[in-house]
Amino acid sequence: MPMRLASAFALLLLCALASDAMAGLVQVGEPVTLSNSQRAAIERVACANSPGKTAIGIQGYSAVVHGHRKLAALVQCDDGIELDAYHAYFDRYCTKKGRRWSCEEPPEIRLYMKVAGDPHEIKLDSVPLDDALRGLNCLEEVLTQNPQVLGGGKAAHRIWLSEIESQPDLLVAYLEARNECYWIEYPRQCSANAGKPLPVAIKTGCIDE
Repeated sequence: MPMRLASAFALLLLCALASDAMAGLVQVGEPVTLSNSQRAAIERVACANSPGKTAIGIQGYSAVVHGHRKLAALVQCDDGIELDAYHAYFDRYCTKKGRRWSCEEPPEIRLYMKVAGDPHEIKLDSVPLDDALRGLNCLEEVLTQNPQVLGGGKAAHRIWLSEIESQPDLLVAYLEARNECYWIEYPRQCSANAGKPLPVAIKTGCIDE
């Protein structure tokens, strides 16, 4: 599946820098062009543990962190999983420290699969793949039980699925539908076939508001 570098990497970088940005410490700049030597150096660090040890996508960005200019990159190695039910890709956030590149954060998972019958790109934030797959099955049940969210329409084809640090037994899905943004909280250990409504909290409000 082709990777939509410009939009996907921009969103992922904003997410990767979110904690510092919330504190007003980070300003994300425009994408930057990396030299062949820079891309090779990033690939060696980011993809050392991937099967072919190669990158299929690298996008550089500039950022200001604590008042200092910082060169960053988001990398996709060749270790994706492509099955009939879903495609999973692993994105690394790397930064340049002095003359060396470092990819200290664990890979973040991005899924492509059908939710409520439609194909979606799902960005996972600190959610393991198995939990995410179970949680997305439950999300379909949540949307069925709460038809007011979609209102007979369809969700935009991107969903963010995260855990809640203060409540690790919950997942939260962020999606847009009918010009509204929804935050849907529901149990991590859920079952789509429980036979009774799932306990759900639904809030509205868009990320950029």
